[in-house]
Amino acid sequence: ELRMSEKERRAYQHYLKNLMNIASERHTKDADIEDLLLKREEKGKIEGKVEGKVEVAKNLIEQGFDDKTISLATGLSEIEIQQLRKEINNPN
Repeated sequence: ELRMSEKERRAYQHYLKNLMNIASERHTKDADIEDLLLKREEKGKIEGKVEGKVEVAKNLIEQGFDDKTISLATGLSEIEIQQLRKEINNPN
């Protein structure tokens, strides 16, 4: 049986509370870092998909397809396709 004075018990409880706060802060920081990494990964996947669609659209433009067909094939808007046409025709 462990016996503590009131002063020792309060000091021990304060120590435990501080440990719990530190653990909670670390858990929160770890969760924040994990969320940030997942968001970056998701952003990278989205950017990769868009880049792939743009490349397909450019290939279809070069093959002479119309904007509506390219839009249906890639999911890009016709305005985006028109912008790609301008970039292809005026690379600078």
